[in-house]
Amino acid sequence: MKYILRVLISSLILGAVVACEEDENIVSRVVTEEILFIGGDKVRMSGRVLTIANDGIQDHGFWVAVDEAFTSPIVVSLGEKSIPGRFIGEALGLDLKSDYYLKSYITSKGNMVFGNTIPFTTLAPFIKDFSPRIGIAGQIITITGGNFNDATEVFVGGTKAVINDIEFESVIKFIVPEIANNVLVDVKVVLGSEQLTFIYPFEYIVGRWEKTGAFIDDNNYFESFFFQSDDKLLFGLGNIQGTGINNKIWELDFNSWAWSEKPFTGTAVTNAFDASGFFGSGIKVDLRDNFIPSDEFWKYNPVTENFEQLGILPFGFSKSVGVVLNNDLYVFGGIIADLSDNFNYYKYDDTTGLWSLLGNAPININKSYPNFQFNNSVYFVGQDRSVYRYTPEGDIWIQVSQYPDAIAPDGFGIVLNSKAYIGVFETLRRIWEYDIILNTWKKKIAFPGNVRHNNAAWWTYNNLIYVMKSDIRSAGGAPMEIWTFNPDVF
Repeated sequence: MKYILRVLISSLILGAVVACEEDENIVSRVVTEEILFIGGDKVRMSGRVLTIANDGIQDHGFWVAVDEAFTSPIVVSLGEKSIPGRFIGEALGLDLKSDYYLKSYITSKGNMVFGNTIPFTTLAPFIKDFSPRIGIAGQIITITGGNFNDATEVFVGGTKAVINDIEFESVIKFIVPEIANNVLVDVKVVLGSEQLTFIYPFEYIVGRWEKTGAFIDDNNYFESFFFQSDDKLLFGLGNIQGTGINNKIWELDFNSWAWSEKPFTGTAVTNAFDASGFFGSGIKVDLRDNFIPSDEFWKYNPVTENFEQLGILPFGFSKSVGVVLNNDLYVFGGIIADLSDNFNYYKYDDTTGLWSLLGNAPININKSYPNFQFNNSVYFVGQDRSVYRYTPEGDIWIQVSQYPDAIAPDGFGIVLNSKAYIGVFETLRRIWEYDIILNTWKKKIAFPGNVRHNNAAWWTYNNLIYVMKSDIRSAGGAPMEIWTFNPDVF
């Protein structure tokens, strides 16, 4: 038994000695596994410690250099490591589109051991798109692309923009800077020596609104008629806020910017049609579920500056749209006394004094929705946002476009320099420019005033659009404001 015990103890001691000698012979080993990500200025890579010597690993990580001899490497140190396994590192501050080499390393027993070398090339930044492509100063624009970094700059029309954020190296969000002149400007992304310019420009939404005048008294009027006669505006009748129907008509002289009252002996009405000096019909008594229409028909004589009654109308409508095309008066749609829809339209023969019913319009037309005239045709914006053109030659209706935004009652439409300006509906500040010839839409600067004020009248003069705003929700005490809109300036 003693002999067996001595043999067993000797075997255990011998085994321990052999194990110690084997531990002392273990060498720490490392391999460079793969490149996980390459960007414009960074690389992310992985390595793996296969074995660790008895003294452990005092440091591990990667070397990155521009030459395979690793003359001046970027050292990514990850510190001590106690167990074998994978490790990941990232090298920053690399040059765009440049060749590099990387290898893993470990420091063990005072010696540095390297893994295999992997070559790689950093990527070039690229751009895909930016949106929106039209906007105003201060708006956030998003650029998509790739390989962006913290040194990325964005220039809009040569002006450096403030970058809010760069997400995942592929999305840039920047603030549109103020600009003084050009509407269409380049958008450029700059990273060091790399300059990337989009092939399409950013377009500034332009236009300038200014409050430039006021009405003659402190009342607010709505549902009035108005028309332009040379360098004068005729405005009147309609409702007075909080009072009732208005029986007065005024004239605004654009040269002196002075208002004056014009004598009128006709019936006071609201929602009469008006067109180049003609006006008529409308409501003379407003009842709860219907109204009593007027059949009076008038024309303003700019020579005598008097209103002349032309006769009795064969119809009585509220909010009909009147236009003069090829020197002939047309009256479209409107609301009839029982408040049902009315698609009829009429033509007036100024020579015979007779009216003729031409037919039915394809949409329900009334003055609550915009209309405008161009080249002896009239355009109507329907409640469904459709835009129809009516041409008297051939009595032709054609849908030519679709209004690109939300629509509500009481907006306006007007033509200036071959382009129509449509919008500023009730509760909506926005206004759009419609290029009638090209059939394209462009957003303009929104109306900055009180959006709850109604459009009482609008006209053009000296390449400006004028809009008179009525505060029909207050008890009065402040005159109606007159605003000018220049659609083509900053």
